[in-house]
Amino acid sequence: RWLGPYNWLTLSKHMFFPVWLSMAHALRVPYLLAGQLLLCAAALAAALAFAPVLSRYKSRFLLFALLAYNPAATAGFTLRVYRDNIFPAECLLFFAGLIGYALRYVRPLKQGLPWLGLCGLGLALAWLTREDGVWLLPFLLAGCAALLFAVLRQKGLAHKARRCAALTLPAVVLALAVNLFCAVNYAWYGVYTVSDFSSGSFAEAFGAMTRVEHQNWHPLVGVPRDVREKLYQTVEELAPFRYWLEEYPPMRNGYLNKALGDYQTGSFYWVLRRTAQEEGVYKDAPTAQAFWQRVADKINALCDAGVLPAERGR
Repeated sequence: RWLGPYNWLTLSKHMFFPVWLSMAHALRVPYLLAGQLLLCAAALAAALAFAPVLSRYKSRFLLFALLAYNPAATAGFTLRVYRDNIFPAECLLFFAGLIGYALRYVRPLKQGLPWLGLCGLGLALAWLTREDGVWLLPFLLAGCAALLFAVLRQKGLAHKARRCAALTLPAVVLALAVNLFCAVNYAWYGVYTVSDFSSGSFAEAFGAMTRVEHQNWHPLVGVPRDVREKLYQTVEELAPFRYWLEEYPPMRNGYLNKALGDYQTGSFYWVLRRTAQEEGVYKDAPTAQAFWQRVADKINALCDAGVLPAERGR
Protein backbone atom coordinates (compact mmCIF):
# COMPACT_ATOMS: atom_id res chain seq x y z
CA ARG A 1 0.00 0.00 0.00
CA TRP A 2 2.90 2.32 -0.69
CA LEU A 3 1.63 5.83 -1.54
CA GLY A 4 -1.62 5.02 0.24
CA PRO A 5 -2.64 5.97 3.81
CA TYR A 6 0.24 6.20 6.27
CA ASN A 7 0.67 3.77 9.18
CA TRP A 8 3.36 1.73 10.97
CA LEU A 9 3.93 -0.51 7.92
CA THR A 10 4.12 2.12 5.18
CA LEU A 11 7.84 2.95 5.16
CA SER A 12 8.96 -0.13 7.07
CA LYS A 13 10.84 -1.63 4.10
CA HIS A 14 12.29 -0.61 0.77
CA MET A 15 9.45 -0.20 -1.66
CA PHE A 16 10.31 -1.08 -5.25
CA PHE A 17 8.27 -4.29 -5.04
CA PRO A 18 4.92 -2.41 -5.06
CA VAL A 19 6.11 -0.64 -8.21
CA TRP A 20 6.85 -4.03 -9.79
CA LEU A 21 3.39 -5.33 -8.85
CA SER A 22 1.78 -2.22 -10.33
CA MET A 23 3.74 -2.62 -13.57
CA ALA A 24 2.75 -6.29 -13.91
CA HIS A 25 -0.88 -5.39 -13.21
CA ALA A 26 -0.89 -2.55 -15.75
CA LEU A 27 0.61 -4.84 -18.40
CA ARG A 28 -1.83 -7.66 -17.49
CA VAL A 29 1.06 -10.08 -16.96
CA PRO A 30 0.43 -12.79 -14.32
CA TYR A 31 2.63 -12.37 -11.26
CA LEU A 32 4.63 -15.62 -11.50
CA LEU A 33 5.11 -15.20 -15.25
CA ALA A 34 6.37 -11.64 -14.76
CA GLY A 35 8.99 -12.83 -12.29
CA GLN A 36 10.13 -15.60 -14.62
CA LEU A 37 10.36 -13.20 -17.56
CA LEU A 38 12.55 -10.87 -15.50
CA LEU A 39 14.79 -13.78 -14.52
CA CYS A 40 15.07 -14.93 -18.15
CA ALA A 41 15.92 -11.40 -19.25
CA ALA A 42 18.65 -11.21 -16.60
CA ALA A 43 20.00 -14.63 -17.63
CA LEU A 44 20.02 -13.54 -21.27
CA ALA A 45 21.87 -10.35 -20.36
CA ALA A 46 24.47 -12.39 -18.47
CA ALA A 47 24.92 -14.78 -21.42
CA LEU A 48 25.43 -11.83 -23.78
CA ALA A 49 27.81 -10.20 -21.30
CA PHE A 50 30.17 -13.16 -21.72
CA ALA A 51 30.01 -13.00 -25.54
CA PRO A 52 33.64 -11.76 -25.88
CA VAL A 53 34.89 -14.97 -24.26
CA LEU A 54 32.06 -17.31 -25.34
CA SER A 55 32.18 -16.96 -29.10
CA ARG A 56 29.96 -19.98 -29.81
CA TYR A 57 26.21 -19.52 -29.57
CA LYS A 58 25.86 -22.97 -28.00
CA SER A 59 28.12 -21.89 -25.14
CA ARG A 60 26.08 -18.75 -24.54
CA PHE A 61 22.85 -20.71 -24.64
CA LEU A 62 24.23 -23.19 -22.10
CA LEU A 63 25.13 -20.30 -19.76
CA PHE A 64 21.66 -18.80 -20.26
CA ALA A 65 20.03 -22.15 -19.42
CA LEU A 66 22.15 -22.67 -16.31
CA LEU A 67 21.23 -19.21 -14.99
CA ALA A 68 17.56 -19.34 -15.99
CA TYR A 69 17.09 -22.76 -14.34
CA ASN A 70 19.20 -21.95 -11.28
CA PRO A 71 17.25 -23.56 -8.40
CA ALA A 72 18.17 -20.76 -5.98
CA ALA A 73 16.34 -18.21 -8.14
CA THR A 74 13.09 -20.20 -8.11
CA ALA A 75 13.14 -21.71 -4.61
CA GLY A 76 9.80 -22.06 -2.87
CA PHE A 77 10.16 -18.88 -0.83
CA THR A 78 10.68 -16.82 -4.02
CA LEU A 79 7.26 -17.84 -5.36
CA ARG A 80 5.30 -15.95 -2.71
CA VAL A 81 3.89 -12.52 -3.51
CA TYR A 82 6.97 -11.01 -1.93
CA ARG A 83 10.06 -9.12 -2.97
CA ASP A 84 12.27 -12.23 -2.98
CA ASN A 85 10.55 -13.15 -6.24
CA ILE A 86 12.50 -10.51 -8.19
CA PHE A 87 15.60 -9.93 -6.05
CA PRO A 88 17.78 -12.72 -7.57
CA ALA A 89 17.10 -11.40 -11.08
CA GLU A 90 17.98 -7.84 -10.05
CA CYS A 91 21.31 -9.01 -8.60
CA LEU A 92 21.98 -10.96 -11.80
CA LEU A 93 21.37 -7.81 -13.87
CA PHE A 94 23.95 -6.01 -11.75
CA PHE A 95 26.60 -8.69 -12.23
CA ALA A 96 25.80 -9.04 -15.94
CA GLY A 97 26.36 -5.31 -16.43
CA LEU A 98 29.61 -5.23 -14.47
CA ILE A 99 31.03 -8.30 -16.24
CA GLY A 100 29.77 -7.10 -19.62
CA TYR A 101 31.75 -3.87 -19.28
CA ALA A 102 34.82 -5.58 -17.83
CA LEU A 103 35.07 -7.80 -20.91
CA ARG A 104 34.74 -4.79 -23.24
CA TYR A 105 36.69 -2.03 -21.51
CA VAL A 106 39.33 -1.96 -24.27
CA ARG A 107 36.67 -1.48 -26.95
CA PRO A 108 35.18 1.90 -27.93
CA LEU A 109 33.47 3.46 -24.92
CA LYS A 110 30.05 3.54 -26.60
CA GLN A 111 30.04 -0.27 -26.58
CA GLY A 112 30.68 -0.40 -22.85
CA LEU A 113 28.40 2.35 -21.54
CA PRO A 114 25.16 0.33 -21.94
CA TRP A 115 26.68 -2.40 -19.77
CA LEU A 116 27.62 0.08 -17.07
CA GLY A 117 24.08 1.45 -17.28
CA LEU A 118 22.70 -2.07 -16.83
CA CYS A 119 25.02 -2.53 -13.85
CA GLY A 120 23.64 0.65 -12.30
CA LEU A 121 20.05 -0.36 -13.03
CA GLY A 122 20.48 -3.76 -11.37
CA LEU A 123 22.18 -2.13 -8.38
CA ALA A 124 19.44 0.49 -8.01
CA LEU A 125 16.61 -2.04 -8.30
CA ALA A 126 18.21 -4.43 -5.81
CA TRP A 127 18.93 -1.53 -3.42
CA LEU A 128 15.33 -0.32 -3.58
CA THR A 129 13.86 -3.82 -3.26
CA ARG A 130 15.70 -5.19 -0.22
CA GLU A 131 17.70 -3.47 2.49
CA ASP A 132 20.53 -5.98 2.02
CA GLY A 133 20.99 -4.79 -1.55
CA VAL A 134 23.76 -2.71 0.04
CA TRP A 135 25.94 -5.85 -0.05
CA LEU A 136 26.33 -5.44 -3.80
CA LEU A 137 28.50 -2.39 -3.13
CA PRO A 138 31.66 -4.37 -2.21
CA PHE A 139 31.43 -6.17 -5.56
CA LEU A 140 30.99 -2.86 -7.38
CA LEU A 141 33.96 -1.31 -5.58
CA ALA A 142 36.17 -4.35 -6.22
CA GLY A 143 35.18 -4.48 -9.89
CA CYS A 144 35.72 -0.76 -10.41
CA ALA A 145 39.07 -0.89 -8.62
CA ALA A 146 40.26 -3.69 -10.92
CA LEU A 147 38.99 -1.84 -13.99
CA LEU A 148 40.55 1.43 -12.83
CA PHE A 149 43.91 -0.31 -12.47
CA ALA A 150 43.56 -1.83 -15.94
CA VAL A 151 42.52 1.48 -17.53
CA LEU A 152 45.40 3.42 -15.95
CA ARG A 153 47.87 0.98 -17.47
CA GLN A 154 46.69 1.93 -20.97
CA LYS A 155 48.15 4.71 -23.08
CA GLY A 156 46.55 8.10 -23.80
CA LEU A 157 45.51 10.60 -21.11
CA ALA A 158 42.15 11.55 -22.68
CA HIS A 159 41.39 7.87 -23.24
CA LYS A 160 42.05 7.12 -19.56
CA ALA A 161 40.04 10.09 -18.31
CA ARG A 162 36.90 9.12 -20.25
CA ARG A 163 37.02 5.51 -19.09
CA CYS A 164 37.69 6.44 -15.49
CA ALA A 165 34.75 8.86 -15.56
CA ALA A 166 32.53 6.17 -17.11
CA LEU A 167 33.08 3.93 -14.06
CA THR A 168 31.00 6.38 -12.00
CA LEU A 169 27.88 5.64 -14.06
CA PRO A 170 26.51 2.83 -11.82
CA ALA A 171 26.85 5.07 -8.76
CA VAL A 172 25.13 7.92 -10.61
CA VAL A 173 22.21 5.67 -11.59
CA LEU A 174 21.93 4.45 -7.98
CA ALA A 175 21.98 7.99 -6.59
CA LEU A 176 19.31 9.15 -9.03
CA ALA A 177 17.04 6.19 -8.24
CA VAL A 178 17.40 6.52 -4.47
CA ASN A 179 16.79 10.25 -4.50
CA LEU A 180 13.77 9.78 -6.77
CA PHE A 181 12.22 7.43 -4.20
CA CYS A 182 13.10 9.82 -1.39
CA ALA A 183 11.49 12.70 -3.30
CA VAL A 184 8.32 10.67 -3.89
CA ASN A 185 8.13 9.79 -0.18
CA TYR A 186 8.64 13.44 0.68
CA ALA A 187 5.86 14.51 -1.70
CA TRP A 188 3.39 11.94 -0.32
CA TYR A 189 4.39 11.61 3.33
CA GLY A 190 6.58 14.61 4.15
CA VAL A 191 9.80 12.69 4.91
CA TYR A 192 12.83 12.48 2.62
CA THR A 193 13.85 8.85 3.12
CA VAL A 194 13.80 5.45 1.41
CA SER A 195 12.58 3.53 4.45
CA ASP A 196 12.68 3.57 8.25
CA PHE A 197 14.66 0.33 8.20
CA SER A 198 17.80 1.80 6.68
CA SER A 199 17.77 5.50 7.57
CA GLY A 200 16.01 8.17 9.56
CA SER A 201 15.08 8.62 13.20
CA PHE A 202 13.52 5.17 13.74
CA ALA A 203 16.73 3.45 12.66
CA GLU A 204 18.65 5.83 14.92
CA ALA A 205 16.35 5.09 17.88
CA PHE A 206 16.58 1.34 17.33
CA GLY A 207 20.36 1.61 17.18
CA ALA A 208 20.41 3.67 20.38
CA MET A 209 18.42 0.97 22.19
CA THR A 210 21.03 -1.64 21.26
CA ARG A 211 23.74 0.51 22.91
CA VAL A 212 22.41 -0.17 26.41
CA GLU A 213 24.36 -2.86 28.23
CA HIS A 214 22.69 -6.29 28.56
CA GLN A 215 22.75 -8.40 31.72
CA ASN A 216 22.87 -11.64 29.73
CA TRP A 217 23.84 -11.04 26.13
CA HIS A 218 22.26 -13.22 23.44
CA PRO A 219 23.15 -12.92 19.73
CA LEU A 220 19.50 -13.11 18.63
CA VAL A 221 18.13 -10.55 21.10
CA GLY A 222 19.13 -6.97 20.40
CA VAL A 223 16.95 -5.28 23.06
CA PRO A 224 16.26 -7.77 25.89
CA ARG A 225 13.78 -7.42 28.75
CA ASP A 226 16.27 -5.94 31.22
CA VAL A 227 17.24 -3.22 28.74
CA ARG A 228 13.60 -2.43 27.97
CA GLU A 229 12.86 -2.04 31.69
CA LYS A 230 15.65 0.54 31.99
CA LEU A 231 14.27 2.40 28.98
CA TYR A 232 10.71 2.47 30.38
CA GLN A 233 12.06 4.08 33.56
CA THR A 234 14.37 6.66 31.98
CA VAL A 235 12.71 7.65 28.68
CA GLU A 236 9.22 9.02 29.28
CA GLU A 237 8.19 8.52 25.63
CA LEU A 238 8.71 4.77 26.04
CA ALA A 239 6.98 4.39 29.41
CA PRO A 240 3.53 3.63 27.85
CA PHE A 241 5.13 0.92 25.73
CA ARG A 242 5.60 -1.32 28.77
CA TYR A 243 1.97 -2.44 28.83
CA TRP A 244 1.93 -3.36 25.13
CA LEU A 245 5.31 -5.12 25.07
CA GLU A 246 5.31 -6.87 28.44
CA GLU A 247 1.64 -7.45 29.33
CA TYR A 248 -0.64 -7.25 26.27
CA PRO A 249 -1.25 -10.90 25.21
CA PRO A 250 -1.71 -10.36 21.41
CA MET A 251 1.70 -8.67 21.19
CA ARG A 252 3.49 -11.33 23.23
CA ASN A 253 1.72 -14.25 21.55
CA GLY A 254 2.29 -12.83 18.08
CA TYR A 255 5.91 -11.71 18.33
CA LEU A 256 7.64 -13.31 21.33
CA ASN A 257 10.09 -16.13 20.64
CA LYS A 258 8.85 -18.79 23.08
CA ALA A 259 12.14 -20.72 23.03
CA LEU A 260 14.11 -17.60 23.96
CA GLY A 261 11.45 -16.17 26.25
CA ASP A 262 12.03 -12.76 24.67
CA TYR A 263 11.62 -10.77 21.48
CA GLN A 264 14.09 -11.83 18.80
CA THR A 265 15.63 -8.78 17.12
CA GLY A 266 13.75 -9.20 13.82
CA SER A 267 10.43 -9.53 15.64
CA PHE A 268 11.19 -6.66 18.00
CA TYR A 269 11.59 -4.37 14.98
CA TRP A 270 7.94 -5.01 14.10
CA VAL A 271 6.39 -5.17 17.57
CA LEU A 272 8.05 -1.86 18.47
CA ARG A 273 6.47 -0.17 15.46
CA ARG A 274 3.08 -1.76 16.10
CA THR A 275 3.19 -0.60 19.72
CA ALA A 276 3.94 2.93 18.54
CA GLN A 277 0.91 2.66 16.23
CA GLU A 278 -1.28 1.79 19.23
CA GLU A 279 0.05 4.88 21.01
CA GLY A 280 -0.83 7.15 18.08
CA VAL A 281 2.74 7.80 16.97
CA TYR A 282 2.04 6.89 13.35
CA LYS A 283 -0.76 9.32 12.60
CA ASP A 284 1.58 10.83 9.97
CA ALA A 285 5.21 10.47 8.95
CA PRO A 286 6.57 13.77 10.36
CA THR A 287 4.99 12.99 13.75
CA ALA A 288 6.57 9.53 13.77
CA GLN A 289 9.96 10.89 12.70
CA ALA A 290 9.89 13.53 15.43
CA PHE A 291 8.88 11.00 18.09
CA TRP A 292 11.67 8.55 17.27
CA GLN A 293 14.20 11.39 17.05
CA ARG A 294 13.32 12.41 20.61
CA VAL A 295 13.70 8.80 21.73
CA ALA A 296 17.06 8.43 19.95
CA ASP A 297 18.41 11.73 21.36
CA LYS A 298 17.36 10.92 24.93
CA ILE A 299 18.78 7.38 24.92
CA ASN A 300 22.06 8.52 23.38
CA ALA A 301 22.32 11.39 25.87
CA LEU A 302 21.69 9.02 28.81
CA CYS A 303 24.29 6.59 27.47
CA ASP A 304 26.83 9.36 26.89
CA ALA A 305 26.26 10.67 30.43
CA GLY A 306 26.64 7.22 31.98
CA VAL A 307 23.08 7.14 33.35
CA LEU A 308 22.47 4.12 31.13
CA PRO A 309 25.51 1.82 30.91
CA ALA A 310 26.49 1.61 27.23
CA GLU A 311 28.39 -1.16 25.45
CA ARG A 312 29.36 0.92 22.39
CA GLY A 313 29.30 4.38 20.87
CA ARG A 314 26.55 5.87 18.76
